[in-house]
Amino acid sequence: MSEPARQSFAVLGAAMMALSILPVLSGHWLVPVFCLMAIGGLVFALEQHARSKPDGEVLEIAHGTIRHRDARGQASHMPCLFAKLDAQAPTPSSLRLILRSPNASVEIGRCLGLEERQALVPVIAAALAQGRR
Repeated sequence: MSEPARQSFAVLGAAMMALSILPVLSGHWLVPVFCLMAIGGLVFALEQHARSKPDGEVLEIAHGTIRHRDARGQASHMPCLFAKLDAQAPTPSSLRLILRSPNASVEIGRCLGLEERQALVPVIAAALAQGRR
């Protein structure tokens, strides 16, 4: 973790320990132990998450073919001629991008945020139009 993140956790840990003083004075000694374990577990989880590989995917539109490969290694191919981009927005805060052809469909952009997906729609539509030519 970065130095500011470590400092934030140090402040959070100190605040939790300060709040556990009153229960300790009442004889509840497990409260500060629980606070330390909670902070330690959170730091461990964040360290593991920082080391993990981020999700990603590859979308190639070239030579009249669309190739998609996701983070799990699953690949799909479809012809560009009949493919279309279907942008589904079931709610204002969500957007699903699905490439459809007569024999296959694949959801793309699952690892992106809402704004990134919205920005990606015209780019993919233009690439599909270019690939059809």
